[in-house]
Amino acid sequence: MKLIKAAFVFAALVMTGAQAHALPDLSGKYAMKGQGDLPNDPPYGGVCNLKLVSPVYEVMCLNDNGDRYQGKGILEGDTFSLYLGEYLVVYKVAKDGSLIGRWAHAHSKGTGKESLTPTN
Repeated sequence: MKLIKAAFVFAALVMTGAQAHALPDLSGKYAMKGQGDLPNDPPYGGVCNLKLVSPVYEVMCLNDNGDRYQGKGILEGDTFSLYLGEYLVVYKVAKDGSLIGRWAHAHSKGTGKESLTPTN
């Protein structure tokens, strides 16, 4: 019985500590830069808007050639994962607030790198 009580006390302390370290709100406008991994993939750019609608983010991106991508994202620790249309993108949140990540296309073998830099 003492072991069970100790486990509950430990769990409560861990949960309290997790609440004390609230995740940052990534909401805002970002400059997007990226490139596919194939040698002839051209670099691309654009803008993305992230809006926290707890517990998920609504994401809208517009690249320089006019393609729009809409999706949802989840922040877990320093990892921000999202899907945008046919793409899965996983970013690490840098100390300066930028997002550095990798993407994969759902219907091809396409992969690449992408960064989002806050502009606001």
